[in-house]
Amino acid sequence: MPKVGMRMVKSAIAVFLCFVVFIIRGNNGIPFYSAIAAVLCMQPEVSDSMSKGKSRIISTLIGGCLGMVMLYFFQTYFTYQQDFLRYTIISIMIIPLLYIPVALHQPSSSYLSCVVFLSITVSHIGDQSAFIFGCNRILDTLIGIFLAIFVNAFHLPHKKHTELLIEMPFSMLLEANGKMNTYTKIHINQFLENGMNLLLTSSKTPDEALSSLMGLRGKLGMILMDGVVGFDLKNKDAYAIHTLEKEVWKSLYLSLRAENYLPFVYEVRDMLLYAHYEHFQNEVMKQMYMSKRKKDGIVYNAHQNLISEELDVSIVAMELYLCKEEMQQVHKILSQYQKQITWVQYPYDEQYVVLRIYPSEIAEKDIVSMLCKKRKLSDVYRISNDKTTSKEAIRELKHVFYKGK
Repeated sequence: MPKVGMRMVKSAIAVFLCFVVFIIRGNNGIPFYSAIAAVLCMQPEVSDSMSKGKSRIISTLIGGCLGMVMLYFFQTYFTYQQDFLRYTIISIMIIPLLYIPVALHQPSSSYLSCVVFLSITVSHIGDQSAFIFGCNRILDTLIGIFLAIFVNAFHLPHKKHTELLIEMPFSMLLEANGKMNTYTKIHINQFLENGMNLLLTSSKTPDEALSSLMGLRGKLGMILMDGVVGFDLKNKDAYAIHTLEKEVWKSLYLSLRAENYLPFVYEVRDMLLYAHYEHFQNEVMKQMYMSKRKKDGIVYNAHQNLISEELDVSIVAMELYLCKEEMQQVHKILSQYQKQITWVQYPYDEQYVVLRIYPSEIAEKDIVSMLCKKRKLSDVYRISNDKTTSKEAIRELKHVFYKGK
């Protein structure tokens, strides 16, 4: 059985407050409209509630004002025997009601503008005062919107450890498909909005990580590519980059190319991953290029000759796609540079592996220290990779953030 979530509880509280306000107002207005607005505007996050509320305010004002004008017009100049003409005019008015929000760059308000307009002009044609009803209709909706935002934003006061940098493996927050589920994103955003300093570590490249982080905002840091690059997503910059020495990567590239091994050569700049290459060594390398070339966060640059073109770039890694039979020969080449480089390999499929080459002295702790200094944080807490589900990871984050180490 699913649990009763806080959004459900907050929706009920907001609806109750709508009825309380109705009683305080001396039973003026129609609390139905307040309650509906409160339920519709109650979203998982405060920012989403405000966005939804803004859309509903615009739609209420447009539909309400036009509805009052038309209701006054009908009550003054029409009789009940002219229903066909009245309904014809109401139908024609749907066009400007849909057009105005679009012209104001608020297309999401179009539907609700029509709902408000129709509720006034169709359901309340017999009301004595068009102006009083229209004003009450607008006021009732605004009450529901503001109560929903208030209830959603309200939190009981408790200590937050905003001076702490919480470090954890990115993989703990991902599902089997390599993406975050909605539950995880909602909670991470709530933590970040409340001031949590979160640092995620991963072997992912920047483009792979950023695609998994869509929808997250706040003080989120990342250490990517096995500790080579440190990103600060709040300021959108790469604050720490370990690079291969120019002479080392060029010499290694020539050694690999002499044996017909052609890697991608990676550069990180402005939160983008630049992949330099000459041509594709095999179909697997080409498949990787085809699958990523149109994605955000990565730029592919083809070259005739990487060495002779004298690239003035800072290289963070080189990446090869090798069948398992080629590994021994490549390891022999790499062993000649073992003091200057290190390498990690990952399975690609049953036949191929991905081999990534990094600078030899990768100090992840240095990147962590730099982020602490940058944000003036006093301590670091590392969450170990022993949580079996993302929900367990969220519970651990919540415990550390609100109760400390």
